[in-house]
Amino acid sequence: MKRLTAVIFLFIFCSLSFAEEDSPTVITNIDTYSPTNPKTNVIRIKDKALTEKAPALPANEATVSYYEKPSVGSGIKFITADLNGVPVEMLFDTGASTIVVNKETFDKLSISGPLKQVTAHTAGGNADNYTFELSSVKIGSIEVSNVITAYAPTSEENLLGGSFLNKFKYLIDEKRKVIIFTPKE
Repeated sequence: MKRLTAVIFLFIFCSLSFAEEDSPTVITNIDTYSPTNPKTNVIRIKDKALTEKAPALPANEATVSYYEKPSVGSGIKFITADLNGVPVEMLFDTGASTIVVNKETFDKLSISGPLKQVTAHTAGGNADNYTFELSSVKIGSIEVSNVITAYAPTSEENLLGGSFLNKFKYLIDEKRKVIIFTPKE
C-alpha cells in the first residue's frame, strides 16, 4: 500500500511539475484505492488525461477586462458596459443594490417615461434618486434585459450593482485583470 501511494504521488507530482507554467492544470475523474472494496483496487483515470489545459469558457460566460484609476484609489475596479447600447464606464460595486447612473450618463441614455422617486441610503448618507428600467445591459458577451436602475443626479460615478450582479457568480482574476461572469442557475 505504501509503495502504491508513493508511486501515485510521484506520478501526480511529476505530471503537475511538467505542466506548462501559464496553463492551469485540472485533475479529473480519479478513482482512489480502497483496501475494503476490491472493485477499486487500482487507480483508474477515466475519460481524460491526468493533466490537461483548463477548458474554454462556455458561451454563456463572459470574461471582461477591468482597469483601476489611481485618482479614485487602489483596488477600485472599472469596466465598460453597454446600457441600452451606449458604452458607459462603470465602477464594479458589489455593495450597491442596483445599477446607478450619474447625470451625464442619464442624459446620454435619453430615458423617457416616468421615473419613481426613492430615497437611497448610501455610505455618504441619504440621497434622492429616481428609478427606471434599462431595456438592456450588456457586458462582454452577456446581456440582461429589463434591469432596474437608479438615476443619482449627485453621483460622480456610475455603479454596476446588484440589479445586474445578482444574476451572476463572478470571479475577479487579479493576475489577468479580468472579471469572469457566470450566470446563476
